[in-house]
Amino acid sequence: MVRNSIISAALALLIGSCTPEPTILQGKTMGTLYRVTLEGSPPDPHAIHQAVQHRLDELEQCFSNWREDSAVSQWNRSRSIDFQPVPREIAEVVTIALQAARDTDGALDVTIAPLIDLWGFGPRKPDHPPTDDEISKARAHCGWQKLTVQLDPPMLRKSDPQLTINLSTLVEGYASDTIADLLQSMRCDHVLVDVGGAITARGKTWNVGVQTPYARPGQSMSTVPLHNESVTTAGTYRKNIEHEGRQVSHIINPRTGKPITHSLVSVSVFAPRAVVADAYDTALLVLGPDHGRELAQRLRIKAVFIEEAR
Repeated sequence: MVRNSIISAALALLIGSCTPEPTILQGKTMGTLYRVTLEGSPPDPHAIHQAVQHRLDELEQCFSNWREDSAVSQWNRSRSIDFQPVPREIAEVVTIALQAARDTDGALDVTIAPLIDLWGFGPRKPDHPPTDDEISKARAHCGWQKLTVQLDPPMLRKSDPQLTINLSTLVEGYASDTIADLLQSMRCDHVLVDVGGAITARGKTWNVGVQTPYARPGQSMSTVPLHNESVTTAGTYRKNIEHEGRQVSHIINPRTGKPITHSLVSVSVFAPRAVVADAYDTALLVLGPDHGRELAQRLRIKAVFIEEAR
């Protein structure tokens, strides 16, 4: 599903030894991988694994831009400008996305789905890079200010009939939080959940390694403890395309409609919820090394910035 946001290799799990050995559950979801670490041996790990996979399948069916029958795809196809019912999961994610858009002056904008498709990072693959005219026409039907959300009951409204959304930049974080909540409801007190690199730690303190871009798996820059906290990373070094002889990042600046080109290659954000971290890591990366750091300081966001020497 979230193929255009598979930027998870910037994080590696460094799980210290514990007694007894942890239980590892893993699989595939949303076009990426997930890994769940439970302390000790739960009474029925198979049932827990089934519950995790089932919940992730439900979220994929809700959020996928690649499935025509998903809730997001159905809302995108509608040309109504009235409030329309959506699953609560969508309303919750959009609420966070719009708050991040306000905080960052639109550096995060989940209505840039047409631009994602134009550049070849969505479900539709163009046969050529977009022209300036195509970008301009797509941007005319983008804009987070055109999107309204309410939670009770959960509904979305678009002021532009052609407005569409792509929530992929927040979905892995939301899934990580959701699975951590599910596991704790099943009396798994100490859990570490990684969905595509969106990591949520609950219970005990877990050690997580933050990798440098392009590093080999398991090779970390530093190790940080996570206790009832989450960390996510946005990076420019995954899922790129080649355009005019150079690699083009999948991270698109909503203000220009074009992929970012500055020296900042990765931003990791620490927050109580992974979905919140997922929103702001992308926004800070779009803003670049200077404005991104300034905003992180102003909003008191705990973040790690990695720049590429040029």
